[in-house]
Amino acid sequence: MINYALKKVFVFFLLLPLFAIAIPVIAKEDAIKKFKKAAEADPKDYAPHFGLGQAYHQMGLYDKAIAEYLKTIELEPLFAAAHSGLGTSYGAISKYEEAVDAFKEATRLGPNYSDAQFGLGWSYAQLEEYEKAVIPLKTALKAKPRMVVAHFTLGQVYSALGEYNDAVKHFKRALEISPIYPDAYFQMGASFTRQNKYDDAVQAFKDTLKLSPNYFEAYVGIGRAYINSNRNEEAIGPLKNAITINPGFADSYERLGAAYQNLGIHDKALPAYQEFARIDFRNPVAHFKLGVAYSRLDRKLDAIKSFQEALRLNEDFPEAHFNMGWLYQELAESNKALDQYKKVVSIDPENLDAFFNMGEIHQSYERYEDAVTNFLSVTSLDPNHVEAHVHLGWNYAKMDLPEKALEEFKSALEINPDREETYYKLGVTYGDLGLFAKGLDSLERALKVNPNHLDTLLQLGKFNSILGNYQEATKHLNKLLKIAPNYSEVRLLYGKSLVELNQFESALPHLEKAVIQQPESFEAQFYLGLTLIRLNRPQDAIAPLQKAVKIKPDSSLTFNHLGQTYQELEMYPESIYSHNQATRIEPNFTDSYNKLGAIYTNQQNYEMAIKMFRGAIHSNQKFEAGYFNLGMVYEILGRNTEAIDQYKKILALNPKHEKALFNMGWVLIDEKRFMEAIPPFQQIIDLTPESTNAHYSLGLVYDNLHRFQEAQDKYHRVLQLDPNHSGAYERLALNQKAMENATASAQKDVFPKELDIILVP
Repeated sequence: MINYALKKVFVFFLLLPLFAIAIPVIAKEDAIKKFKKAAEADPKDYAPHFGLGQAYHQMGLYDKAIAEYLKTIELEPLFAAAHSGLGTSYGAISKYEEAVDAFKEATRLGPNYSDAQFGLGWSYAQLEEYEKAVIPLKTALKAKPRMVVAHFTLGQVYSALGEYNDAVKHFKRALEISPIYPDAYFQMGASFTRQNKYDDAVQAFKDTLKLSPNYFEAYVGIGRAYINSNRNEEAIGPLKNAITINPGFADSYERLGAAYQNLGIHDKALPAYQEFARIDFRNPVAHFKLGVAYSRLDRKLDAIKSFQEALRLNEDFPEAHFNMGWLYQELAESNKALDQYKKVVSIDPENLDAFFNMGEIHQSYERYEDAVTNFLSVTSLDPNHVEAHVHLGWNYAKMDLPEKALEEFKSALEINPDREETYYKLGVTYGDLGLFAKGLDSLERALKVNPNHLDTLLQLGKFNSILGNYQEATKHLNKLLKIAPNYSEVRLLYGKSLVELNQFESALPHLEKAVIQQPESFEAQFYLGLTLIRLNRPQDAIAPLQKAVKIKPDSSLTFNHLGQTYQELEMYPESIYSHNQATRIEPNFTDSYNKLGAIYTNQQNYEMAIKMFRGAIHSNQKFEAGYFNLGMVYEILGRNTEAIDQYKKILALNPKHEKALFNMGWVLIDEKRFMEAIPPFQQIIDLTPESTNAHYSLGLVYDNLHRFQEAQDKYHRVLQLDPNHSGAYERLALNQKAMENATASAQKDVFPKELDIILVP
C-alpha cells in the first residue's frame, strides 16, 4: 500500500511543476516540432532538448523523454533541472536506482532545489530505503514548507519506519495546506491503526469518505480498526460497503471473514473466505485461510482440499502441511497425518508441534520407542517443553523404564510445577489413600496440562463431590459431559452434585440416564428418588427408592426418605414401616422418630406419638422441634404442665423461639396463670414488635387481670397494625363495657375451644 500511495503521489504531484498549464495534444505535437527545429538549427543548444524531454514525459513517452534529458545533460552537464527531469522519467518506469542517481546529481548542483530533493526522497522510499529518504524530504520542505506532496511522502516514510507520531504530524500538515486530500486522511488512519489508536483511525477513515465516498480502502480500514479493537460486529457494515463499491478487492473479503470468525459465526465467515480465495486464487494464504474456515465448520474434507490447493501453489507452506496433518489426525488417518507432519519438519526442522503430534500418534498406537524419539526431538529443541517431558515420562513408564520416567516427571515439575501430567497419577494415588484434598490439588494442576483430559475431569468431579465442593464438581463434570456425554459415571456424578446444589430440574435428566446406564447403582437410584421428591413427584420417587433399599438394605437414610414419601401419599402403614427400618438400622435417627411421632399424632395415637417424640429428643437433646411437637401433644391431652415443661426446655436452648413462647403463653392462660403469661407474650413483642397475635393475646391477658386500660392499649396497637382485625374491635367493645361496669364480671370465655395443632417437621 505504501509504494502504491507514493507512486500516486509522484504521478500527480511531482510532474505539476513541469507544465503549469495543461497543453492539448495538438499543442504538444506543435511544441515538439518547434523544439526539434530549434535543436536542428543549433545542435549545441541544450534548451530544445530539455523542452522535448518535458513534452515527451507529459505524453507518457518516458524512454524518449529520458533520451532527450540525457542529450540535454550532455550539452549542459550543470543543468540541475535536466537531471531532475531525468530522475522523474526514470521513476515513472520504476527504474528507481537510476532515478536516485539523477536526483542526487540534481541536488548536488542545486542543494535547495525542492523538486529534486523531493524526487530523491521519493525514489529512496520506492527502494524501501526509508532512512535515506528522510533528509532529502526534509530539505525539500525546508526550501518549500508548503509542499503538500513532500509532507505526505514524509508521513509515509515515517510510517514505514514505525515513527507514527511524526507520520501523523506530516499528514495533518498536508491537510492544513490542502484540506481536500483524501489520501492524507487515509494514510493518517493507517498510522493511527498501527499505533492501536483505533478510534482516531476510524475518524480519519471517515474523513476520507467525506471527501471521497467511494474510497473503498477507507471502509476496509474502518473494518480493520474495528476488528483490531475487538469490535467485530461493527466491522461488518463497513467491510460490506467496501465490497459493494469494489466487489473485486480481495482484502475486503479476508477482513469480513475474520470479523465473522472472531464472532464465532463460522457459517458466515466461510462465504467471505471463499470469495477471498476465488478472487486472489493465486495466493496460497487465501486458500489456507479458506481451509481454516472449513475446519471451523468441521468440514474436514473440504478443508483438506483447500490446504492441498495452498500447497499446490506453495509446497513449502508448513502451516498448510501442519493443518492437514491435524485434520488427518482428527479423521483417524494416522499414517497420512504422520506424512504431513514429516513434511512440516523437513521444511521447518524446529517445528515443535509437528514433532509433538507425531509423538502423540505413535503413543496412541503403543509405539513407545517411536514416540520417545519424537518427544526427545521436542525437548532437544526446547528443553523447557513441559508436556514433552510429561509424555516422555509416560512412554518410559510404558517401556518399563521407571528411572527414566521419574527423571522426566521430575524435569517437568522443575520447569513448571503447575502444568504436569504427573499430577494426574499423583492425584489418583492420593485418592486411593483417602487424601482427597491433596489429590484435588494435583488433579487441578494436571488439568492445566490437558484441559480436556476425560479421566482428569472425572476425578476432579469425584474428589470435589467427596469434599463437598459441589459447585466446582459441576463445573468439571459439565465440561466432561460436553466432550463425552456417555463417559463412565459422569451422569451420576453430575446429577448428584446438582442435587446437592438444589438444582433438581437440571439434575433429573442426568439421573434418569444414570439409572439406565447403571441400574444396579445404589447412588443412581437413591439420588433419582430424592430428586423426584424435591420436584413434588412422590409417586414417581417410590420405585427408585425401593430399588435403592433393595441394593443397599442397611441405608437408614433411604428408608427415611421412603417413609417421608409414603407419608406424603398418606400411605401410613408403609411410612411407619420405612421409618421403623430407619431407626432399627440407626437407633439415633432423629428425623424418623419425629416423622413417626407426626404420623401417630395425626392418627390420634398419642401415646405412640409421645414415645416417638421422646425418641427424637433422646437421640438429639438439642432437637427443638421434638420438644415443641411433644409439647403440642401434651396440650391436646390437656397435660398442660408437661407441655409447659417442654416449651421451657426449648427456650433454654433458644430463648427467641417465638412459637414456643406463644404456645407457652396460651397454655398459661388455659391454666389461668395470667401473670405468668405476660412475659412470654411481651418477649415476642420485644422480638417482633409488629406481631398482632402477641399484642392481641397480651390484651386478653390484661382483660382477665382487669387491667382494662392496658388491654385497651394492646387492642388499639393491634388495629394500628391490622385495621381489619375483627377480634380487636370486638374486644375493645367488651373492654369499654367492662370499664363502664367495673363492678360487673369481666370474666368471659374468650378463648377458642380448640387449638389448631401444627407439628413442626
